[in-house]
Amino acid sequence: EGFEESAFPSLLWDNSTVSREFSIDVFLLNPGPVAARGAIVSIYGKDDTLLDEYATRNDGRAYFTIKFDDDNYKDTFYLKASKFGKEARHEINFFTPTPIQLILQ
Repeated sequence: EGFEESAFPSLLWDNSTVSREFSIDVFLLNPGPVAARGAIVSIYGKDDTLLDEYATRNDGRAYFTIKFDDDNYKDTFYLKASKFGKEARHEINFFTPTPIQLILQ
């Protein structure tokens, strides 16, 4: 289910940069889950600052990268996926497992 930072007490960041790729699968209910092709996935940082936006592929998947460094590796980011006026949100951090799965409601 992912990792907690406390599981890595000796993790040290000193002049470090890591670019982490995340994958996200977005679904609509119709009545069961179907891939949300063309859904917009927005990534937000501190103070709800929009960092980037992506569209899902035909299979409902999108990929995005967050660059973590000494200043933000403990930060929480969040995603918002939306289509047809429906949306879903999810918090992420450096340790979030992938693929992230969201159902638009």
